[in-house]
Amino acid sequence: MRALSPAEHLGELEDAVDDLLGRYEVADPAVRPGLWRALSEAGFTLLSIPERAGGSGGDLADAAAVLRRCGYAGVRLPLVETLLAAWLCEQVGRAVPEGMSACGVAEAGTATRLAWAGTAADCVLLVHTDGAYSVSPAATVTTAETTLAGEPVGTATAGPGTPTSVRAEELRLRGAVLRAAMLLGAAQRALDLAVQYSGERVQFGKPIRSFQAVGHLLAGCAGQVVATSVALDAALASLSDPGCEPERQEVAALVAVVEATQMAGRLAAATHQVHGAIGFTAEHPLHLSTTALWSWRDDYGNEFEWASRLARIATAHGRDAWDLLAD
Repeated sequence: MRALSPAEHLGELEDAVDDLLGRYEVADPAVRPGLWRALSEAGFTLLSIPERAGGSGGDLADAAAVLRRCGYAGVRLPLVETLLAAWLCEQVGRAVPEGMSACGVAEAGTATRLAWAGTAADCVLLVHTDGAYSVSPAATVTTAETTLAGEPVGTATAGPGTPTSVRAEELRLRGAVLRAAMLLGAAQRALDLAVQYSGERVQFGKPIRSFQAVGHLLAGCAGQVVATSVALDAALASLSDPGCEPERQEVAALVAVVEATQMAGRLAAATHQVHGAIGFTAEHPLHLSTTALWSWRDDYGNEFEWASRLARIATAHGRDAWDLLAD
């Protein structure tokens, strides 16, 4: 039997995720516990975490494929946070949490506006105190509010920890790359809805998609989605390559995150422009994608922070910057 190519493997993985998600009304918060159990039992929640550490094996491309399809479907679960928590625990030899996890950076022992804190069964913190880092389970957690995407956020304080070489910048960038996969899925869904609606909505006797301005707007959106997809694939390949230099990994990740955060804002605005007022109604599915785009793009840092970080690396290389960025 012929072995599957990487593209075929990811395609089959995405089909399996779509099949599972199709059994649930994912927009309903009441289905979240059952949906999480189904995703976990299928091995989708801990992809890229080695089996020896309690994960499902696979690599970051596998994890991103799952996240992308979940983003497309509008899933609201701590998928990225759970992967980050498991990765942190693996780095220091701690047991990987089995259920939903919150995860974030705790400055001086406290993490604020932490997604899923108080709701997820576990909470793993990267604690930064006096220039040193440690991985710690949360001692206390409270839920304070919800985000624009309808996800809970709260505050957590750290308990005793295990020293680690992982730094806050590394954890946040890894989280932003994984979140970029979900942004890509949400963006593709918003674009698909806009293309469908523009073909159905008739003005002056013809579908609005046939008007040049609308067609150009949709084509620009499609180009942004493709550009982000290419950048994300390059970042995942770089981060999964143990032989790749750390700086090149960082640059590839930053390029993907900058592309994703820029795309999120532009595509949300454009797809609402195509839909008009109907896209903002609770009954229309567009808002499930666009509220995710607006909220998720700032989860681990904003567009300005990522672009500034990339610019600092580029300017430090002077005339050789292009070779670093384009490699």
